[in-house]
Amino acid sequence: MVELRGLNVLKTTGALMSLLGALMTSVPLIDLAYGEQVSAGFLAFSIILMTGGFLLSRIQTQEGLSFIEAVLSSTLAWTLLPAISAIPLSIELSIPLYDAFFESVSGFTGTGLTVLAGLEKLKPSILFWRALMQWVGELGFVVFAMVLFPFFYRYGLLMYGVERPVRIEASMYRTARRLFNIYIVLTLAGALMLYYSGMNIFDAVTHSMTGIATGGMSNYDANYDHIYRTAPLTSIPLIIVMVLGATNFLLLDKLLRGDVGEVARNEEFKLYIVLLLFFSATTSASMLSSNNISSNISETIVSGVFNAISAMTTTGFNIGAISQLPYATKLILTFSMLIGGMTFATVGGIKVLRFLIILKKLKAASISIVTGGRAETRIRLGENVMDDSEVASALLLALTHFTAVFTGAMLIKLMLPGFDYADALFESASAASCVGLSTGIASATAPPGVKAVLILLMVLGRLEYLPLLMLVGWILGRKTIKLLR
Repeated sequence: MVELRGLNVLKTTGALMSLLGALMTSVPLIDLAYGEQVSAGFLAFSIILMTGGFLLSRIQTQEGLSFIEAVLSSTLAWTLLPAISAIPLSIELSIPLYDAFFESVSGFTGTGLTVLAGLEKLKPSILFWRALMQWVGELGFVVFAMVLFPFFYRYGLLMYGVERPVRIEASMYRTARRLFNIYIVLTLAGALMLYYSGMNIFDAVTHSMTGIATGGMSNYDANYDHIYRTAPLTSIPLIIVMVLGATNFLLLDKLLRGDVGEVARNEEFKLYIVLLLFFSATTSASMLSSNNISSNISETIVSGVFNAISAMTTTGFNIGAISQLPYATKLILTFSMLIGGMTFATVGGIKVLRFLIILKKLKAASISIVTGGRAETRIRLGENVMDDSEVASALLLALTHFTAVFTGAMLIKLMLPGFDYADALFESASAASCVGLSTGIASATAPPGVKAVLILLMVLGRLEYLPLLMLVGWILGRKTIKLLR
C-alpha cells in the first residue's frame, strides 16, 4: 500500500507557488522600466502567490516526500502553476482563459507552440514573461526552488530526482546550485553573441533565454525568421546556443572545467553530433530536391541545417514557413524531434542515450540470431554494462512516446480533416517532444479538442510519461513502478 500524505504535497506545492509569485514580479517591474502601464493582474497575483505559497510552505511535516508524492507534486507543478499563471495572462491580453492556459503550459514545459497572434504589438514585459516561463520551466521549477528557497531543499530532494535525476556535486543542493550557475553563464554568453551578431539587446536576451532552454518562443509571429531576414548572421550563434542547450549538463560542466577529452569520448555526445550532421544533411537535401523551395541554394541549405538542428535540439526556432516544407522534409524533422537531444539537458524526445541503447539492443539481438545465441548480448556504455531493467526502461519510454505521438496525431487528424496526416504527426511529435515547430495546427482558431490533445502531450512529454506509466503500473501491479524507479 502506497502512503500519500497530502500535507507534504501541499508544502512542496506552496514553495513552488511562492517561486511563481516571485517570478511574476518581473512583469510590473519591466512595465515600470519601459514606462508602460503596470500589469495589475500580474502584480496582484505575485503578492497573493508569494504570501499564500510561503504560508503553505511553512506547514510542519516530519518526513520528506515519498516517490509517489514527488511524482504527484511534479505533475501539479506542470498543471496547477500554468493554470494559475494563465489568469493574469488572460486578463492582460484579453484572451480566453483556455488560450492563456495553453500558452502557459507551452511556456513552462518549454514547448513553444503558441496560439497568440500579433506578438510584435505586445508589451516588452509580456514578451519577457513568455521567455522567462521557458527559461525557468526547462531547467525545472524544483532546481530553482532548491537554489532560491533553502526551506524547500529537504522536500524538493525527491522531486529533483524526478525532473533531473543526475548529480554533478556530492549533494543535491550543490548540484542544483552548479546547474543554476552553468545555466546563467550560458544564457549570458548566448545573449552577448546574439547582440554582437546583429540582434537588439531585448531580442538577444529573450532569444538566448529561450534558446538555451531549448524552448523556442520568439517575439514575432514569424518566429526567428523575422530576425533572420534582417540579421542573417545571428543564425550562427543561435545554432551554438541551441546545440549547447541540448547537451548533457554533466558534459557542459566538464567542458567548463576544461575536460574536453572526456566530452569527446562520451558515446552519447558522439552520436548526438553524428545525428545533428545526419539530419542537417538529409533535411537540406530533401529541400533542395523539391520544386517548391526557392532556387537560392545557399539560403535553402542554411534553412535546412537551422531547422534540423532546431528540431532535434527540441528548440523550435524556424527559418521559413514549416507548413510550406516538402512532405519528405516534414517526416525527417518529425523523426529528429522524436529522438531529441541528450539526457540530463533541457530537451524533450526519447533522448539520444535511449536511442543509443535501442540501437545497441537491436545490434545485440541481430548478432544473437546470426550466431545462434553464442555471442555476448550484454549492452555496454563505455566501460559500464547495463542491466536488463535499464534497457527495459529505455524501451518502455520510447514505446510510450511513439504511442502517444501516433495516438495524438490520429486524434488531431479526426478533428482537423483538412490537414494531412503528416502535418498532424508533425504537430503531435512537436508537442510531445516539447519542440514548438508548427505546421499551423496550433493556433487561436484550433478546435478546443485539438488544444486539449496538445496540452496533454506537452505535459506528459515534459514529465516523460511518468504519471501515466505509474498509473498503468498501479493498475497492473508494482513491477512497472519499480522499473521506472
